Amino acid sequence: MAQAAFGSWWTRSALAALVGCLFLALAGHATAGTSSLSGDANCDGRVNSIDAALILQFDVGLLSSLRCQDNAETNRDGRINAVDALRVLQVVAGFMDTLEPPLVTVGSLPLMVGQQGFVDVGVRNIIRPGLCCWAIDLRYDPDVLSVVECQARFTGMGAVVCDPDFEADAVRVSGATPVGLLGDLVLATIAFRCTAAGTSPLTLDVGVLADATVGNPQAIDAEVRNGTITCT
Repeated sequence: MAQAAFGSWWTRSALAALVGCLFLALAGHATAGTSSLSGDANCDGRVNSIDAALILQFDVGLLSSLRCQDNAETNRDGRINAVDALRVLQVVAGFMDTLEPPLVTVGSLPLMVGQQGFVDVGVRNIIRPGLCCWAIDLRYDPDVLSVVECQARFTGMGAVVCDPDFEADAVRVSGATPVGLLGDLVLATIAFRCTAAGTSPLTLDVGVLADATVGNPQAIDAEVRNGTITCT
């Protein structure tokens, strides 16, 4: 058993070293820099097979560190290993659209008291099979803001509702479609008016965010990026 384990480790190490040497010989070393691009392990501003090779070498201990080590952890499981390298190669081959995490976002605004402005509620970095269903509440401070209107922006196949009166301090954006939506999408545009001086947080409460897996939609684990409106 020990010999088998050693053989497996040696095979993985040799493969990582061979792949790494091949790609470095073809492409050269990346120049020093900084990057926050998920999968860009060497900080050259690109995600490609060189990054996959570096991640594999790090996984088997041939490299003690990576120039942009945080970028190498692509699936938010707290580990850098061959799974991350595989995800990088899937993006390179076109089987995945992005390694950036899914986001639910809302904008921010500075306004004068009495002035009206617009913010978008949307999603980013949605990969296949795509977004199927959503129910997102946007909470605000009614002592500072009032809702003027709420317009659903997705106009494809399906049903979309933007309810400005869902609660006294919340707008609800909800929808469903049989066609998986991909990429960056604006789901609704909401118009607010400043009624008093102050700062109102715009807080997203994601009740439903599910993908378009046929027969068994799966929850999309998305990060949330809240906003604010400051009224002066």
